[in-house]
Amino acid sequence: MHRLDGPGLILLGIVDNSAIPIPGGIDVFVILLSAHRREWWLYYAFMAVIGAVLGGYLTYRLAEQGGEETLEKEIGKDRAQKVYNKFKKRGFATVAVSAVLPPPFPMVPVLMAAGVLQYPRKTFLAALGAGRAVRLLTTSLCCIH
Repeated sequence: MHRLDGPGLILLGIVDNSAIPIPGGIDVFVILLSAHRREWWLYYAFMAVIGAVLGGYLTYRLAEQGGEETLEKEIGKDRAQKVYNKFKKRGFATVAVSAVLPPPFPMVPVLMAAGVLQYPRKTFLAALGAGRAVRLLTTSLCCIH
């Protein structure tokens, strides 16, 4: 991972926020890279955020095309309905808070629900970016002190 540096975090972020999440994966590598080169902590956090947002958007788009059956097949009809209800009440907060929560919180169902419900893209990307920025900036900053 040291060789891949920041671009590696983008790739890892894409994978981590896709249908194949890596529990704790991106956080661990942000910590390792930031601890190794402390003066680059902000760079590493933002590269991870970029990857997380790209991966989240890919998941959003796939779910948007797949429809409700895709999410219901993944997590079950009852759990999917709970996620849909949360979105209808507080869509932005649902995405942003989910993006901040650490593993083992399952983020992929939230990303998929946003796509299935055709939640506005710009709002979705803003919420995901804000939530991941809080989480990854905090993670990166904590390890340099």
